[in-house]
Amino acid sequence: MLKPKPQVIRQALWRVASPALVQDPQSQRQDISENATELPPDLKEATSIDSQYFDIFSRPVPPRSASWSIWWSDLMMTMFIMFAALYAFQIPKTSLPVHSDPVLLAQATSAKTLLSADPILDRIYGQLAATIKRFEQETMFTLHLVPDSAIHLIIHGNTLFSPGAKKNNTSLHLCLQELALIMRSSPYDLAVIGHASPYEAQAKKTDAWTLSVNKSSAVLAYLTQQASFPSHRIYIVGYGDQRPLGTSVELAQGHEDGRVELVLSTVNTTAPLPHPQESEQGFRQWLAASTQGE
Repeated sequence: MLKPKPQVIRQALWRVASPALVQDPQSQRQDISENATELPPDLKEATSIDSQYFDIFSRPVPPRSASWSIWWSDLMMTMFIMFAALYAFQIPKTSLPVHSDPVLLAQATSAKTLLSADPILDRIYGQLAATIKRFEQETMFTLHLVPDSAIHLIIHGNTLFSPGAKKNNTSLHLCLQELALIMRSSPYDLAVIGHASPYEAQAKKTDAWTLSVNKSSAVLAYLTQQASFPSHRIYIVGYGDQRPLGTSVELAQGHEDGRVELVLSTVNTTAPLPHPQESEQGFRQWLAASTQGE
């Protein structure tokens, strides 16, 4: 038990000597206020019953020191705002690929402007270009070289897939067969990628994905049977109308966009040609143009 101080003992003795003041608080306040000059200085502070000196066993309460405190919810909210701001500032620097954007072939890098560091790709590209020029099939075949990466051989139109194409286009098939023999000499895999236009799919009453797969399957069968291309080094891919070759205005005017790409790549055989156009010339613009045509 805490030993009372001498001052507290004197106050207690004073209250015992004057019990009337303790029993009647109102009279206590009145008498103390009238005879304030008769009280000692240390008792003038005890004029209120609510004073800490009213109880002899009371002890002074030390004041609490002021301290900073951060609530857990405030901390989480601060961290959330910080990460949201970082994400918002990072969005303009991140370019997401849009598969519906058309490929701008004019911006693809050619071998004339920048030579590849891979001698195999350079050799195959030169042989393919010479073969296409010798057979005079520049309108049916388009050749593009992505330095140190891939060679894209694009077969335009539906001439290879129409009935009786083998009889009517002997020169075209011979050119394709010789191109396949050149690509077979490379150690890289070959991807046959089919593409279809939405107008072509509507005319044939089928979906664009099925039509693109049928095109790539027909070319695959021709390469494996006629050109003896190894089947374990070739596979097919169908993208439907997700990678249009021309702009949406050209598609709305009736230009065919069906094609088959033969991609010989050292990294990713399904990667599209670089430098896609802006997104406003993609699927949304094509949809707007088709709506106006109706």
